[in-house]
Amino acid sequence: RTEDHGTGLALLRRPRHRTAVRAGWAPGPRTSLMATFDRVGARPDLGATGRVQLAGYTKVDVAGTLPLAERLELVARIENLLDASYQEVFGYRTSGRAGSIGLRWRMPR
Repeated sequence: RTEDHGTGLALLRRPRHRTAVRAGWAPGPRTSLMATFDRVGARPDLGATGRVQLAGYTKVDVAGTLPLAERLELVARIENLLDASYQEVFGYRTSGRAGSIGLRWRMPR
């Protein structure tokens, strides 16, 4: 339950509904694609003048790897693919879309 048993008020920063779906695809031993879908419902928080309602949001992240050589692979990630604007805590915005790309080298055993 997402409410305080003493007051009956909804717990702060706890949505009544939240859905998370993660899916992956690995067509090869070192090749992969991963997607994460998070849907967070509206939830209460505290503002300067008392309780406020934070809006719900949907966030999508994707990541993948691709082998380039025996011990070298390309890794990439995009967070907040849809560039959702949301707050997890009242008054503190989160980052917009962000990405990273890099190389991973595995040392021989």
